[in-house]
Amino acid sequence: MTLTIPSIHYLALLPVLILFGASLALLIATALVRGRLGARVASAVTVLASLAAFVVTFIQWSYLDAPARKAQKVIPADLAEQLDSQLAQVNEVPAIAVRLARALGLETLEPVDDFEDPDAYAVIDAQLEKDFNGNAQLAAVSKAPVYLEKASRLQECTRTGDLLPVFALLNSSRFAAADVDAQWGVFLRTHFASGTDRTRLGLWENRNLKIAARIRAVAALHPGGRVLVIYGAAHRPFLEAYLSKMADIDVVEVEPMLGVPPAP
Repeated sequence: MTLTIPSIHYLALLPVLILFGASLALLIATALVRGRLGARVASAVTVLASLAAFVVTFIQWSYLDAPARKAQKVIPADLAEQLDSQLAQVNEVPAIAVRLARALGLETLEPVDDFEDPDAYAVIDAQLEKDFNGNAQLAAVSKAPVYLEKASRLQECTRTGDLLPVFALLNSSRFAAADVDAQWGVFLRTHFASGTDRTRLGLWENRNLKIAARIRAVAALHPGGRVLVIYGAAHRPFLEAYLSKMADIDVVEVEPMLGVPPAP
């Protein structure tokens, strides 16, 4: 099941995979944060927790109340400050993923995106900027009806204090199709002589293929289990398309579970 969050600014997000299960990294980080390791071992594992297992440590840190966080002596002060900062951010990780994980008694979240595509864009950045500047088709993307509708829906939902209608819209098939055509299909219509438009689209598809592969790799370790993927709206159509083609994977639509009428 893919849950689309109301944002297409994917570079500002930390995508996570909530799953039912545990791992060695989880056990190490759990012991680290909750003080079950000796001081010397804990010191060595701290490096692991702050790098490879930061997300695992993040969810474990959320289980501690403020006095416990302040009293602990294992996590260095700078890492503790970073963890507190992450929990205070207003995005889908602390707002949805962490809260849901704790409600379900889960011990970890799985990151599935390494954000490698900004590095890949460096090869074409200079030419891409030249091609983008002054292009009427690209300038019109933000004014596409699908985004004007989303902005209007979000404004109304913010006024009423009920965001579910926005979730329903973003998780609808109609929105997905219009979104893909508006912000990605445009790169097949610009026909830049340099080919940077096609490169931009290709790198985006490459990124999503790798995300889907990581989701599949984690799911493979939990046959018969359930996985909830929380992601930005721009990724959803691609991830659902890729994952739906894989054996032993059933993609479940989230819209019927939201308890609101389908988006018109």
